[in-house]
Amino acid sequence: MRRIFTLTVMMFSLLGILLLGLEIPEELGKAYRFEYRVIIIQNPLIWISYPAFIDLPNVDTLNAAVEKFVEEMWEEWKEELAYAQKSLVKYRQQVDYYLTFEINWVSEDLVSIVFQDSAYTGGAHGQPSIRVFNYDLKQKRFIHLKDLFKEGVDYKSQINEKVRKWLEYAPTIEEFKTIKDDDQFSINRFGIEIIFQVYEYTPYAYGFPRIFIRYSELQGFNDWFLNVIERGKWY
Repeated sequence: MRRIFTLTVMMFSLLGILLLGLEIPEELGKAYRFEYRVIIIQNPLIWISYPAFIDLPNVDTLNAAVEKFVEEMWEEWKEELAYAQKSLVKYRQQVDYYLTFEINWVSEDLVSIVFQDSAYTGGAHGQPSIRVFNYDLKQKRFIHLKDLFKEGVDYKSQINEKVRKWLEYAPTIEEFKTIKDDDQFSINRFGIEIIFQVYEYTPYAYGFPRIFIRYSELQGFNDWFLNVIERGKWY
């Protein structure tokens, strides 16, 4: 019989479980708490994990947006997984699906979370993908690359130059021309990271190309994002 579990672990994060009872010196910055939530189906194995934040501005709206984001990733695969399971069971195989996350930036202004999933529906290996949740807490909106720069700044040319240099040292299966508006990117304390999908420009064995670009290497950030970086330096 199939069993479904929902596991909630308080503070299973970079901050650590013990922070629930620890006093954090002001010099170390503010600690933001979240719950680590996991949905598990045992047979076939489905593992879906995501954070539920506790003490950020507009936290209910944020958590609802995270849940919808995760649901949309799952929705892309659930029908295909169900169909494949019917075919694989006669070969004593089964599908599996994993969805995990890493938090790259959290402050009272912005959250940046990298979600990575992988679905196995038969064949040599699973089919992985990455989607990044970049969210403006104050304006309750998703953030795109263009939202980081002043209007009229040619940020794509700046980023394209860095991507081309990175790809010079990687085996490629497709020519890179320019970043697209819907390309994935994450934000961290040192810079931004452009993330491409498996098979987009490089072979499967090369994984996800992740091109890190320091803030100092880019020009034309707008005042809003410069303030976000300044206020979030503690992280």
